[in-house]
Amino acid sequence: MKLRFIALIMFALAFNLAFANEIDDIQEKGFITIAMPANDAAPFYYNDIDGNLQGIDIELAKGIANILDVEVKFNRDSKTFSGVVDLVKNKEADIALCKLSITMSRLSQVDFTHSYIDLHHALIVNRGLLAKKSANDTRSNAIRNFDGKIGVL
Repeated sequence: MKLRFIALIMFALAFNLAFANEIDDIQEKGFITIAMPANDAAPFYYNDIDGNLQGIDIELAKGIANILDVEVKFNRDSKTFSGVVDLVKNKEADIALCKLSITMSRLSQVDFTHSYIDLHHALIVNRGLLAKKSANDTRSNAIRNFDGKIGVL
């Protein structure tokens, strides 16, 4: 229920009178198409063990569809985030709902709402190994010229 309330707030912020025609079009056709990348990104959007879409963004999408009193359809044809933008730009989807970064290139093609989450990416470094590797150089050069193994969390 909380996610549906959040969806209502997001929807109210995102769509003002300038988008009234688009909202009318969505309601007339009876469904909203949400663009998301094909690859899963738990906990935002992913297929569960039974192949059903789950996640925070899925719940937000369902909340928006509920507010508009329409069905929700997901378009996960894109393999990239830029491809998701293209789906919206080419009117193959009504909106994109995913952890999409705002870039100048994307801003020149579509409108963005305010972010509903800020993700801060970071590099995790073994300080002991870094100290050894940077003994004769700066830490930034040791990272830049790293020749070891990298694991992804």
